Amino acid sequence: MLSDVDFLNVVRCNITVVENCLSDCKFATTLGIIFVDTQRHTHHQLPKESKKTLNGTHILIAEDNEINMEISEFFLTNLGAAVEKAWNGQDALTRFQQSEPGTYDAILMDIMMPVMDGLEATRCIRMLNRPDAKKIPIIAMTAQTATDSIVTCRAAGMNAHISKPATKEQLGKILFTLLEKDQK
Repeated sequence: MLSDVDFLNVVRCNITVVENCLSDCKFATTLGIIFVDTQRHTHHQLPKESKKTLNGTHILIAEDNEINMEISEFFLTNLGAAVEKAWNGQDALTRFQQSEPGTYDAILMDIMMPVMDGLEATRCIRMLNRPDAKKIPIIAMTAQTATDSIVTCRAAGMNAHISKPATKEQLGKILFTLLEKDQK
């Protein structure tokens, strides 16, 4: 298990998916993905003098496991974020739908949850007719780290993928990256 001082390696990459169709025709698409590598065990820290915080940000966390929810909430509040909890994908979708546009700055979404999974919840959020539905950063949080899982998350409309257990530095780095990109 990685500690919260392990180095976060965020790699921006493009994956080209090529699928053979019936005969010689091929379908190709390029997916832009931010991949968070939690398997690297280099022991570097984010600089202690870093003044980056998530003060003023409002994060919706969709997670059905109470321990994972508490850990994510603890790390995010230590970074200065306000957190709202949803216990399944339907709960997350309902909270997003009932909120005013712009209420949330990002959503951390578990993939495997009861009632509605994170992939379906993300698809539903992306289809909503409101200004923030298509652009809000949605980060997959899952133990599934295979390339096909990452591609599936991206195809559902997620902006990034982070493997559990996530550290404070990993959550901060990916959110800083996505929220800075979103502000440009």
